Amino acid sequence: MLGMAGAAMQSIARNGLADPGLIGVKEGCSVAVLWLIFQFPMLGMFWRPVAGLAGGLLVALIVIFCARDISRPRLF
Repeated sequence: MLGMAGAAMQSIARNGLADPGLIGVKEGCSVAVLWLIFQFPMLGMFWRPVAGLAGGLLVALIVIFCARDISRPRLF
């Protein structure tokens, strides 16, 4: 799964050195897991990957939304 994600990033960016850190997905995962650890220290290890997935998806959606808004031509 990680290999497919890396290959997708490299083909989208057309850069052989591209990784999830290029658009901040890796950092979003880290921030979400750290937030979970500090806000809810009593939760088990099961929830950390879930929080990382949610943080990565949130950052990816924000980047896609921003890129979509910038690339749209203005009519006025």
